Amino acid sequence: MADIHLGTRVYNLVERENDVYDAFDEAIAKVSEERVNALVIAGDLFDSSRPPVKALIKFKEAIQRLSMANVKILYVLGDHDNPKRFSELPPSMLFDKVVHIGFKNVAFNFGGSRTVFTGLDRIPSYLREQALGEINALSADAVNLGKKRVMVAHVPLQSNIGIGFKNLPPGYSYYALGHEHIREKLSLHGSVAAYPGSLEILSRSEVETWEKKGKGFYVVDISSDEPIVHDINLESVRPQKTTELNAEELDVGLDEIRRWSEDMLKRHGKKPLIHLTIAGRGLNRSKIVESIRRILDEQVLLIRPEFKEIGDGDRAVDFRGLDLRSIIIEYMTRCGLREGDAEFAVKIYDAYREGGIDEVTGLIKKHISSLMTDVR
Repeated sequence: MADIHLGTRVYNLVERENDVYDAFDEAIAKVSEERVNALVIAGDLFDSSRPPVKALIKFKEAIQRLSMANVKILYVLGDHDNPKRFSELPPSMLFDKVVHIGFKNVAFNFGGSRTVFTGLDRIPSYLREQALGEINALSADAVNLGKKRVMVAHVPLQSNIGIGFKNLPPGYSYYALGHEHIREKLSLHGSVAAYPGSLEILSRSEVETWEKKGKGFYVVDISSDEPIVHDINLESVRPQKTTELNAEELDVGLDEIRRWSEDMLKRHGKKPLIHLTIAGRGLNRSKIVESIRRILDEQVLLIRPEFKEIGDGDRAVDFRGLDLRSIIIEYMTRCGLREGDAEFAVKIYDAYREGGIDEVTGLIKKHISSLMTDVR
């Protein structure tokens, strides 16, 4: 599994932080039921290198449960749980029953067969060449350590800077990958590579794929020549819906959403979250918001309305194909900004996109507090 983000609080809601804990608890219960040899976490176990205490407790409980089931826990670091300062240690170092395999080869005997795990932490782009040299050397050594080899890496599928999916070395039975929040099974160097996606829906862009593919993790059987990848879906994920309504038929559309929300509450035991776009000419926003509250307030956890004014000749533009994060970082570093500052700028972009100005304000306050702690 990957991109768990324990401790994140999407839209600054306590309920959303607890949703991530619920998904993780269910995932750990299912891992125990599956009687696997190892749980591999491909980065972003925590949402921050300084997670809240509750997040640490949740992971401690998971370790205790998996230890009783004789499940080993292996992990690499992702963008979020990897400290930005060399003097800091990741929060996972607090736990002695988990194995950090970043830039290491670690071998275990499972069922009479020796399996080698090679780990690649997420690294800043300026360390790209050094990291590639190290991971290629580890890959060459892994051939002599075991017949079954698994690469565990936190890398983006598309990347113009740093290490990406296509930079991973050949020679592995399976590539267990993190960073992308959407489930994806791919082929790399003739072997199976897979992103399990995040355990919970953490952004609007994940809603559509959740409806089609679900959320959860993979159970991977590497005992045969070809890995067999099983999708394990979670039931505790809070339902979300992305929809666009015509302002002229607003009440009819809102009533349909109300019925859907009531059904989701019965099925999942959680009020859904609605991403709503209202399209029309001369929109009376205050009146629209009043209608939304009147019809949906009791049925949903949160409604995130957006408004789209339609005029003659208007045309929608799809920006989803652009890797905006890479563009922002590359532009800022070219302008002389330090790598860490450029990455923080991307975090601000993500915060505004997901939670608006309140999320940005909270992020900046947290960042300033961190800087002040370092100064003291």
